[in-house]
Amino acid sequence: YTWDTKKAMDDRLTMEGLLKQARKSLTQYFANTSDSKLIKIEERISKKILRKARGIAFITEVKGGFLFGAKGGSGIILTRTDDISSSITVQKTKFRPWSPPCAVGFAGVSAGFIAGLTKIDHIVILPTQQHIDIFMGA
Repeated sequence: YTWDTKKAMDDRLTMEGLLKQARKSLTQYFANTSDSKLIKIEERISKKILRKARGIAFITEVKGGFLFGAKGGSGIILTRTDDISSSITVQKTKFRPWSPPCAVGFAGVSAGFIAGLTKIDHIVILPTQQHIDIFMGA
């Protein structure tokens, strides 16, 4: 654990760092490479669902431990706005514009047979306002 490692971790938890990670996750998800795990029909469905989504969350989760474990994560959530003042955006895309990002985070502990360390990037599609409210704990 060095000063450079601490700085990299601190940078990752800034809004800019969260946005970079979200962009990286989405780019990798839609990457058209030979190692992509999406087949064409899944890719089309995913893009269609994303276009109609009311919200989307990008979460990076880290879990680890030995006998006792801990997990934590951070990310951002974007929602479609009800603001129709940007009518140009609405006319061009036929969808409401996205809100500014909102940072989210979580933490937890566990016990049992645990050994190892994992990092997972989640992309959570929130199709309705009710899903957003539940996700945000409202």
